[in-house]
Amino acid sequence: MAHCSAESEMEKSPWICHVCDFKSADTESQACDLCFRVTCELHLRPASVYNKDNGLYETARVCIVCGSSKS
Repeated sequence: MAHCSAESEMEKSPWICHVCDFKSADTESQACDLCFRVTCELHLRPASVYNKDNGLYETARVCIVCGSSKS
């Protein structure tokens, strides 16, 4: 059975970073784990976030806006 090449490729959708307004249709967007807004790689940082459900700190990808307001 032949597979269409489009099935194996992700659809390229344009996106814009909410921090710096960087636009791209060629790269995959990322989202902040706290505010869920689309952010470019330059403005995402790993951070320890407290999980109230299990009482543990977990590593999350956090944008610099959320990171600066949570410190």
